[in-house]
Amino acid sequence: MQLYYKKIGNGSKILLAFHGVGQDFSCFMPLAEAFTQDYTTYLFDLPFHGQSQLKSVSSCTVEAWLQFFNDFLTKNQIQRFSLIGFSIGAKMVLTSYRHYAAQIDKIFLIAPDGIVVHPLYRLATQRILGQKLFQWVLANPALIIRISQGLRRIGLLPASSAILVSKLLSTPQKRQLLYATWLGMSHFRISVQQIVALGKQYHTTFYCFVGAKDDIIPAKRIHQLTNHLPTEATIVLAAAHHHLVEKTLHYLQQHPSILKS
Repeated sequence: MQLYYKKIGNGSKILLAFHGVGQDFSCFMPLAEAFTQDYTTYLFDLPFHGQSQLKSVSSCTVEAWLQFFNDFLTKNQIQRFSLIGFSIGAKMVLTSYRHYAAQIDKIFLIAPDGIVVHPLYRLATQRILGQKLFQWVLANPALIIRISQGLRRIGLLPASSAILVSKLLSTPQKRQLLYATWLGMSHFRISVQQIVALGKQYHTTFYCFVGAKDDIIPAKRIHQLTNHLPTEATIVLAAAHHHLVEKTLHYLQQHPSILKS
């Protein structure tokens, strides 16, 4: 595995950033540029996104990521660092934390995916029949979009979820990206018990940002983790899922001590 990354800033502290599905490293550019004097930030393109090219879904494994990540830390002479991840990017953050907790100062999670695994996601990625059904859904996007819009009209599906469905299925490229990302990243499973144990052992500070208007990953989906962390702050922002990164940046600019301390 080889992931593309961009280096911003020349601060003494190190921050590694991971975006969400359908984005690229530029997702966190405003954050990196706002704290260039304090941080050197490395912005990653997730597997199958941007300039990170993987040969196949099967090449996206935790073992491959850890090999790349270890080489990355050695190449850039990084000893201690913090991590920030949005949505599915939080899987990269927490997977890395499980293996490098002793070197990590702070963890920033923005609407983190994977804390609670949705049954439909498990079906679509971990069962052969489910994968075939997932492929059928992606091959029939017009029907799925119509169904989601109908459910939205009768109040059974939040408007933001219906919009996200339409966006993710709008082109063949986006559908292929979704399929590869869901299957590839399904290997990056989060053990809440292990994260909590490591948090207690190394006294890691966690900041969790959630959206009051987020129907994709609502705040209650991460309570299984946040309610048990010893050093944790949950910040609820007045935002839907797709606005959370910019709202988080705004919050951090208003509370710079969170990053500078």
